[in-house]
Amino acid sequence: MGDSMVNQPTQPMQRQPDRFLIGIVAGLIVLLIAAAISVIFLRQPAQELPVDTPGGTVQRFYTALQKGDYAGAYNYLSDSMANKPNLVEFINYNTSYYPNGYHNSSQQRIRIDNITVNGDDATVPVAVTTYYDSGGPFGSSGDYTSTEVFSLHRDNGTWLITIAPPQYLPYSNR
Repeated sequence: MGDSMVNQPTQPMQRQPDRFLIGIVAGLIVLLIAAAISVIFLRQPAQELPVDTPGGTVQRFYTALQKGDYAGAYNYLSDSMANKPNLVEFINYNTSYYPNGYHNSSQQRIRIDNITVNGDDATVPVAVTTYYDSGGPFGSSGDYTSTEVFSLHRDNGTWLITIAPPQYLPYSNR
């Protein structure tokens, strides 16, 4: 007669782990660990420049603006500044024109470039990179960089700003 099938007890198949899937998961874990380490070590705060330098003065001016300490920022302006606003004008301008602070540290990066010192006078160019998200349907984003230039004068060992970029001063004082 024909071949008869012999029923033998079947053992459940042991499923081998998918090595490809394990490799992908392991790779993702390594990438996440590398990203965490880079964020921890690369997002260090900017090194504070010495207070008795032109760059240190400009850095502290920006820091005061970022913190909303407009009176503190005002203290870095020289009395010899042409058309220097008074403290109330400076504060009113910066709090009304820039209600959330001019330099939002999460959206801007400030880099002090090549400082030129000539005796008791100095020029401090600052590159300000602004990051933005257009919020469009495709999530486009980008950045742009502008240069702001400060002039400073050293008086009795203290560097003070004699010329500031116009966006920090009320229109009547530019």
